[in-house]
Amino acid sequence: MSFQFFYKKIVKLKDKPEITKYDSFNLDCVVRTVWYIDEHGKETLVVLLNDGHEMTNVGRPLMNKAGKVVKDAPRVREYVASEIYLDAEDGERYTRLTWAGRDIESAFPKKEKEEKKEKEKELVEVNEVY
Repeated sequence: MSFQFFYKKIVKLKDKPEITKYDSFNLDCVVRTVWYIDEHGKETLVVLLNDGHEMTNVGRPLMNKAGKVVKDAPRVREYVASEIYLDAEDGERYTRLTWAGRDIESAFPKKEKEEKKEKEKELVEVNEVY
C-alpha cells in the first residue's frame, strides 16, 4: 500500500493575493532528499522522485554571416526527474514521518533541545502556581 505525503504550496498570482494549496506525492517514489539552506538562511528540503524521463531539446542552428543555415540544430537529450521543494515546516514533518531509526533527536538536535527547555519551563511555572 502506498501513502501520499501532503504539503503546503503557496501560489503567487499576478495582481491577486497569495493562495495556499495542498499538493502531494507518493512516498514510494522518493529516491533522495537533501536539505538546502540559501544565502538568507531559509531552509528547504529538496525531494527527488523516481519519475524520470528523457527530454529532447533542440538547440540553435549554426549559421554563416549571410544568414544561411550551415548545420542543423543539434538535438540534446536530457534526463529529467521531478524535484519537490518543501519549506522547513513540511520538511521537518516529512523527516519525522520517514526517519528510519526513529531517533529524531539526532536529526534536529538544537530545535528539539530548545523545545524541551521551553516545555520544562512551562511545567515548572504550572507547578509553582499550584
